[in-house]
Amino acid sequence: MTNRSLLDRLAGLDTNAVSEALDVFGLPPGALGVQPLWRSPRLVGVASTLRLRDGGNKPRGRSLERAITRVVGEHRVLVLSTEVAGRASWDYLASLAARQRGVRGTVLDSLCRSVVEIQALDYPVYARGVTMASNGRRNVVAEQGKPIEFAGQVVCEDDLVIADRCGVVFIPANAAEEVIALGERIIRHQDAMVVEAAAGHPCTDTLFELNF
Repeated sequence: MTNRSLLDRLAGLDTNAVSEALDVFGLPPGALGVQPLWRSPRLVGVASTLRLRDGGNKPRGRSLERAITRVVGEHRVLVLSTEVAGRASWDYLASLAARQRGVRGTVLDSLCRSVVEIQALDYPVYARGVTMASNGRRNVVAEQGKPIEFAGQVVCEDDLVIADRCGVVFIPANAAEEVIALGERIIRHQDAMVVEAAAGHPCTDTLFELNF
């Protein structure tokens, strides 16, 4: 099945259903602590991974933005990990470069700055928080397109990503069909419970029928 077909189906779910499905399969249920920095648009796409390191207090020529120009493929979401604490790994200039490249949004296991300008750009960013402290000139891209550690789990190039107001969830590419199918089943049962409750019937009967 193509990424487009899977992404269309994933777009019909939410992070709650996907997280529950991942847990059933014994997979990490989500990136704890990574949240939208404003009312970011919902984000669904294919991971493009980047691992950043601190290159020291010397100008590095915006290594991150150069890496963004190398992102290829459709429906891409940048997934960044970094060893740098207390400084921003993402900012307005990076968002502008990503938007021009056709990237759908960014999730990072660190901090972000320039959120007012990014919100005006309407570019989705999910992160651990906000700071004014920049690391833009120090950021060095250590690896691109390789497996990275993100919030205690491994994320690989071409894994699927879904992010909304509840947080960020990654689906391993080799498990996407099964996880999405179970997520769809969970949503159908939830919708049936709502219908049962509205009709005055016990919604628990429908819940028990899910049986996973």
